[in-house]
Amino acid sequence: MRLYDLLEDGDTSAGSMAVAVMPIGTMQRRIPRKKKTIKETPIQPNLDEPTNPDIYGTKANPSNLNSRRLRAMGQLKELSKRAESAEQHNSLEMWESIVADFKELTMNIGEIDHAIHELRALRKRGGMYSRGIPKL
Repeated sequence: MRLYDLLEDGDTSAGSMAVAVMPIGTMQRRIPRKKKTIKETPIQPNLDEPTNPDIYGTKANPSNLNSRRLRAMGQLKELSKRAESAEQHNSLEMWESIVADFKELTMNIGEIDHAIHELRALRKRGGMYSRGIPKL
């Protein structure tokens, strides 16, 4: 007697049970597994400067929030100067380098945005680490 012989023909749950009780080797398709991803970038609260936590990014070097903001501001200024220069010289090579550096700027801005949202959530939860964080 096989396991699938135990199911009655009129059973409404037979469709869902059939996958579980089919003999080994008869299943035609496999269910794809979800890729494991990190959904959040961790931040480390700084008790000396509550609004300047350390950010440990997934693709970036660890840094604090203020240095990331300064880096993003410098990148924006540099990219705007290079864009003006590329337009004057009509250079596609310069635009390629601008596009390559824009990816790093996008990552920095994403890290800054995440840190600000985490600080807002930390302040809302309260506790020891929320002291000194102004309303954002």
